[in-house]
Parts: sequence; structure tokens; C-alpha cells
Amino acid sequence: MLLAACAGALTGCSPHLSSAQMIESGIVRTTRDVELAQGDVVAVSALVREGDGVPVVYVHGTPGNGASFASYLRDPVRGATSIAIDRPGFAESTPERVVTSYGAQARAVLAWCDEPAVLVGHSLGGPIVARAAADAPERVAALVIIAGALDPDLEEPRWYNRLADGPLGGLLPRSMRNSNDEIMDAPGEARALAAVLDRVTCPVVILHGARDGLVPVANVDFMERAFTNAQAVESTVLERGGHPLVWSHEEECRAAIARAIELAEAARVTDGT
Repeated sequence: MLLAACAGALTGCSPHLSSAQMIESGIVRTTRDVELAQGDVVAVSALVREGDGVPVVYVHGTPGNGASFASYLRDPVRGATSIAIDRPGFAESTPERVVTSYGAQARAVLAWCDEPAVLVGHSLGGPIVARAAADAPERVAALVIIAGALDPDLEEPRWYNRLADGPLGGLLPRSMRNSNDEIMDAPGEARALAAVLDRVTCPVVILHGARDGLVPVANVDFMERAFTNAQAVESTVLERGGHPLVWSHEEECRAAIARAIELAEAARVTDGT
């Protein structure tokens, strides 16, 4: 019972929809093979809705899956091509065990950037999209970081994460076990990310809830200091917002994504591309 009670609190993410529920008019599921490291090829699944303009790639937190962004695919922001991936180790993507490296996860995201894209990351998806922008700035048009956990000083696993990291963790379902592995490795990954955030050059739009009990709002201050070379950094703190903003404050999230698309399009005009 204790593990069952704690499992849902590992990160407070998402209401799950099955793949069968998500396959509908205009939305298709497709898979790409991605080499995360030399010889380490995984199958990364995504839900895709074709559209126009700057594409938007959605990256879920932990646990979670691409279906977390169902409504954003059914009604795409500004009619954009919208891609919601299942990160490696979750839902329809392989491997069975999670890949905790932010750099490797970023490569899985970048595999869906056939042209410079707006990357939207929620919760643990936030540092992963930031890592993608740091590693391949030419392939990222803008970032939207929603309730993002980037400050390494705030990435301390909780008591239930440590409990689940022991023998009892084997009783957890795949998504919860993999989520816990990510959280246990997050402090080190966040420190490595902090060292390269000055490589991010695209515009960054940040949205966070003042009442977020899982990812402290102090992450916003960290990001405003850390993105030193971004074209723009715009942050909004929702006074009544908690952690699951992509569902509880969809209107504000859509506005943040639309703003990122606007900044990306403006940058294209300035660059003459």
C-alpha cells in the first residue's frame, strides 16, 4: 500500500490515455529508430498531426507519454505541425528500462526535428528540451519550459524515491520504476545541464506555478540567470498554478506556445531564412 500511495506522487504527472484512444482523424502514431549512443538504437514512438509553419514537439515529464498532450494535437496551437513523443523507456518507446541521461534523451527529441522546431517540455521534459537546445541550437527554434526542473540545487530525491530505489522498487510497474530511476539520477544530470545552458541561443518562454509542490517556483529564478545567451527569456508565474499546468492551465500554456512560435518566426525573418 505504501508504494502504491507513493508511486503516483513520484512526480505528480499525467493522466494517461491509451494509444488506441489517441489514433483518430488527423493524428497518426509513427516510430523512428534513434541512435542514443554508439550502437545503442532505440525505437521512439510519437503521435503526429500535420500542420503548417514552425513545428512544435511536445516532451512529457516523468512518468508520462505523448498522449499527455492529446488536446494540443486535436487542436494544434496556431495550426502547427504537432509531435508528441513517448520518451525512451515510456509507453510505446523502447528500451524496457529508462535512459536517464538528459543528453541521450535530447537526441531522441532532436530526431523529430526535421526542421528547426519549437520544443515544449513539461516537468522533467523541461531540462531535456533545454539540453536539446544546448546540444543542437541550429535545430531548435524556441523553447517553452512548463514547470521545468532545471536548478540542480533543487533536485533532491524525496524519501519515497529512495524507498522505491531499493528492492521494493521491483514491484512497481515499468513507468513508475523508470520514473524513479530518472529522479534518482536527476541531480547529476541537472548539474551537467547547468554547465551548458549558455549554449542555448533561441528564445525561451517559461511558465511556472507559484503553488507547484513538486518543482519549486525558484527554478524560474535559476533559469532567468542561466540562459545568458538566449535571444529572449520571457517568464510567467501563475499565482494559483500548481504542477500539472498543461492540463489545469491549458489556456495559459497555449498562449506560451503561441508566443514561442511568434518569437521563432521573428527570428527567422531576422536571419533571412
